[in-house]
Amino acid sequence: EADAEMLYMINEFFNKLHVTDLSLEINSIGCKQCRPAYKSALFEFYSQKEDALCKDCYERLDKNPLRILDCKVDGCVELRKGAPAISDYLCEQCKSHHDRLKELLTNMGISFHDNPLIVRGLDYYTKTTFEFTTEHLGAQNAVAAGGRYDDLVEEFGGRSTSAIGFASGIERLADLMRMKTLLPDNRPFFYFAALGEKAWRFAISLAVKIMHENIPVKCGEGQMSLKSHMKRADSLNAKYVVMFGENEIVSDKAAWKCLSDHTQGEISLKNIDAFIELHKRSGHD
Repeated sequence: EADAEMLYMINEFFNKLHVTDLSLEINSIGCKQCRPAYKSALFEFYSQKEDALCKDCYERLDKNPLRILDCKVDGCVELRKGAPAISDYLCEQCKSHHDRLKELLTNMGISFHDNPLIVRGLDYYTKTTFEFTTEHLGAQNAVAAGGRYDDLVEEFGGRSTSAIGFASGIERLADLMRMKTLLPDNRPFFYFAALGEKAWRFAISLAVKIMHENIPVKCGEGQMSLKSHMKRADSLNAKYVVMFGENEIVSDKAAWKCLSDHTQGEISLKNIDAFIELHKRSGHD
């Protein structure tokens, strides 16, 4: 029930972010009673192919042959064909646990795929392991992953404590959200090249106002030279650089430059919203 509750929670989390085209893959890797027999079967299977294993999997063969199943090297992926399946080695308790989890997920309306290759890269897992995967990020396709680790607390000297947990890759999740335009592009719409301390303070207050409208902005520090500002704006791939010092703030006439087509002109700092709307309509956004 705890396993199903956590998977339901993660699924709801992704649904609220509108990241819905994910696949849930689950497995059971057994417990310390039944897993040793499976490890022995894997060792025997891969021992006959050890010369074809990658360097890392060659070392894993003696330490933990389960992790060979998690290898992404093409040669090792090919060697998996015909490997023993964990489902044939589960003890009655682990098999019952996994069957119950699948029943609960089905009743909750959560789609899943039973994948015997989901073993995870850490040795402390017991029974349930899982991954939420995507087809949009290449080989590094796991967005969230985890499992049950009932023996871990005891192994560190604590009392026997059942537990389950997961981690999510924040960068991968952000990439998926960005693909759906749920996050703004990292590229700043404006880079404020503030010349002097007073101009920098004004730039910060102006940037806060604009960012409230979901317009990405970066501010350069006031002590930087104009040349340094331009280099930084270029490295950030900013769309527009707005250059001003104290005099420009007083006159309300600052210079702007588009870094993509090198057009330039003057901008009213007090009416910067009009500039944003004009250049969005003209296709510069």
